[in-house]
Amino acid sequence: MTGQRSGIWASVCAMGLLATAARAAGNDFEIKGDVRQSGSGQASDAVTSQSKAPGGEVLEEVVVTATKTGNEVLQKTPLAVSVVGGAFMARQGVDNIRDLAPYVPNLSFSQNTAAAIIYIRGIGSNNVSAGSDPDVTMQVDGVYIARPIGEFSDFLDVDRVEVLRGPQGTLYGRNAVGGTINVISRQPSDTFTGEVRLSGGNFSLLQGDAYVSGPLRDKLQGSIAATYKTHSPYFDNIVPGKPGVGDAQRGGIHGQLRAELSDWIVFTTRADFSKVGERFESYSQLIAPTAFPSLANSIVGSFTQVALNGDQYLRQENGGVSEDITLQFTPSLLLKSITAWRRSSVALTNDNDSTELTLQHSHQAESDAAVSQELNLQFHSEGIRGVAGVYYFSDTDIQHQLVDVPPSIITPSVRALANAAIPDVHSRSYAFFAQGSYTFLDRLTATLGARYTSERKTMDQSYFRSSENPATYGANFPGFPLMFAVSRDDSAFTPKIGLDYQLTQDVLAYLSATKGFKSGGFNFSATSPLTAGFAPEKIWSYEGGVKTEWLDHRLRVNATAFYYDYSDLQVQQLIAAGVLTIGNAATARIKGLELETVSKVTRDLQLTLNGSFLDARYGTYDEASVPSGLLRFVPDQTCVANVCTIDASGRRLNQSPRFAALVAVDESHELGSLRASAHVDYNWRSRTFFDPSNVLIASQSSYGLVNANVGVGPSSGAGWRVEMFGRNLTNRGYYQTIAAPSVTVNGLSGEPRTYGMRLDWQW
Repeated sequence: MTGQRSGIWASVCAMGLLATAARAAGNDFEIKGDVRQSGSGQASDAVTSQSKAPGGEVLEEVVVTATKTGNEVLQKTPLAVSVVGGAFMARQGVDNIRDLAPYVPNLSFSQNTAAAIIYIRGIGSNNVSAGSDPDVTMQVDGVYIARPIGEFSDFLDVDRVEVLRGPQGTLYGRNAVGGTINVISRQPSDTFTGEVRLSGGNFSLLQGDAYVSGPLRDKLQGSIAATYKTHSPYFDNIVPGKPGVGDAQRGGIHGQLRAELSDWIVFTTRADFSKVGERFESYSQLIAPTAFPSLANSIVGSFTQVALNGDQYLRQENGGVSEDITLQFTPSLLLKSITAWRRSSVALTNDNDSTELTLQHSHQAESDAAVSQELNLQFHSEGIRGVAGVYYFSDTDIQHQLVDVPPSIITPSVRALANAAIPDVHSRSYAFFAQGSYTFLDRLTATLGARYTSERKTMDQSYFRSSENPATYGANFPGFPLMFAVSRDDSAFTPKIGLDYQLTQDVLAYLSATKGFKSGGFNFSATSPLTAGFAPEKIWSYEGGVKTEWLDHRLRVNATAFYYDYSDLQVQQLIAAGVLTIGNAATARIKGLELETVSKVTRDLQLTLNGSFLDARYGTYDEASVPSGLLRFVPDQTCVANVCTIDASGRRLNQSPRFAALVAVDESHELGSLRASAHVDYNWRSRTFFDPSNVLIASQSSYGLVNANVGVGPSSGAGWRVEMFGRNLTNRGYYQTIAAPSVTVNGLSGEPRTYGMRLDWQW
């Protein structure tokens, strides 16, 4: 680690020397307002109102930094990008990526214990343990969040979230086969400003949020934000004396310092920390009756009750620091450095069988530490815009995973066991990338990009299997414990080629072909070095779209079509309690359409309509494992040595509903010196499967959710504002995901109806 840190700081020092030498040479160093903001990863706001038509307001212009070349207007950016502003998120109670999903086409969310499982356009993974990586990356102010437990942290101090749909292998690198989610913080202000927000509601909700920002001294600004949230369990436990699950006890803090050392160099230091201690919701609802007597059978199909006799508790901490340095060599040349260190830890216990019986429990602890360094050079001139850079990432992830299968009515004493896997995984990755756009023939622009990535992973595995039979309790099974070390080296070349044509000032059409890859890795429960590893996933994406504005900027219509050639899918298969295999077992073909429209009907009325179509199917998947809990529901099985498989070729991928839609209405009115506003949205999605078998018991039928808020406050924006809010107002029961990790089929319910009131004071 010492050598890694030395290398990082050597790069930063070299960068500083380069800037000093260039300045001494007499170059023109000037940070223009928009360039300086993009260099710090910020825009002054996610959206900026502009009155372009006489007599009325028009749609707000949205600015993004998705291409890493500074601020760009969303409608001029040839990418499928959705932007959700921080102010909207605060009003709607969007606390994390789960709450964000309904507002972005083809974005789906579920969770595995405390880890986020994010899918974009049918691409995602439930391999969330040490040795595996997510298929959708998350960046917070340019810093890669390595582990899925970190992706599920609550948003804090957010200016906007940019969701890039589709592979982003050139600019964002490894593991961005599904897409990238960029979380961008508010920039510290040079005037004293702040906000305090207090919320209360049903389930004994209490939430406080605070933000303060302003100048600390000449050319030094700072900001600090904090949040704390608590509520009682969403799901009642019918087992006498046992607590419910789905409560909240969480908080966090985020601070920034921004120093303009001169008119050409800016330092931004960021630090954050969050902590969670709660009885989390997991696969806790029994979906199908058990074949044996249990109290849980009486609540099959209930979305609001559980029957758990085991502990269901989570302790989690996430935090890190980063240094963002921007050097403006000339008005058209900017060098940016992002150095970061992050750490996360989690410890949890989980009742795996979703019954009041002691059939199977698990205990998990994970500690992860990562360091990263990115240097990129942004340049733009007449007709040319681009970025080139280098990236380094190092990660250490240690996990303890224990699964208990004690003697019970379904497990004879002689078969009772405890599986314990303790993988220690180290990852190291280097990358070089460049992407540029050149405009020729007046309105036609070509984009070329490429990235080369080289990485190495190692795993030191310790695996124990001991008896839970009272007569031989604690004795090792023959051949255990197992201890071995494995390593693998992977590299990838991920190019991009694109064309876009500005047909008119308000109509942009684009085409692109992009390659992405997801890192190879290791199975955390491997018992042999011969079967421990799996190779990278690869994808080719072919995409075309149009971005248009009509009716004098009162109607915006963006549409995208895409086709994916997806190979070597890393598929996780459950063999027995605590025993998994992960291999490159499938191919897939994915195609789809996306539509995003928003219309300013009148000065005070805005309508939004988003829709998506997704046909995501396995190509070749001859031997899809059938989890033990689904054996009685899946026909046409082939069983060899107690392992049953089916041919899943042609069946739908997990978490890929065929259709989804969002309809939203926003209306506001002036009431003297006050402004009253209201928002209501309805998001709907068709049937979603959670297992390659596509059996109905492991799927969620189509459903829709209604969210709304109404509020009143000063027209100026400063001062007090009062709001009433509600989510899932029809109290629709649904499953976020379904699994069969033991002998039962279990579901993870979505949140029930929640509502409350919020007081907000801004200055």
